[in-house]
Amino acid sequence: MKYKGKIENINHIVISDPTYERGTWCRYEKVGLKEKDWSVDINTETIEREIYGHNYSENEFSVLLKKNNEICSFEDNKLNYKKGVYLKKYEIGMDTACIALGINRNANEIIESKDEWQPDCAIRTGSDGIFGEVIEGLDDNKELQFVLIYGSFDNELCDENELIDYLEEQFEITELSKIVEANNEL
Repeated sequence: MKYKGKIENINHIVISDPTYERGTWCRYEKVGLKEKDWSVDINTETIEREIYGHNYSENEFSVLLKKNNEICSFEDNKLNYKKGVYLKKYEIGMDTACIALGINRNANEIIESKDEWQPDCAIRTGSDGIFGEVIEGLDDNKELQFVLIYGSFDNELCDENELIDYLEEQFEITELSKIVEANNEL
């Protein structure tokens, strides 16, 4: 499913296992952004896999925060962006089988929950290791143009509706709407 929305302002963003401190190699944090009126695109997909004879359902998702709609897009797992934008990539890891994502006051809550085991501000993932990746798009002046976040986790721990509710709250998304795609069936 695809969703679109808006974010009024972004000053602080954190994508991390909540127990990780600033500077941990597999954590993402930006402070002092002072960004206003960004757009957000969310894509979710449930993937069925068979691992060692067991069926496994996984939620794959992406969240694209962008300064404007012309700067970039993320379609069919391909990031397209304007010339003059440079990428910086971060792997996101976890050691407590949970991941927390959020901006502004929610980013602060993630940082403040460092000593809690799987705090309410986090999504349970069911495993440790690499959760996903964050890709920044920066212009020639090293100003942030977009942030793409993608990852996956066990569908039994958080279904699509729970994920969308979580992202809407944690990223302070307004005007969130589901995009209905045209059905090409005859």
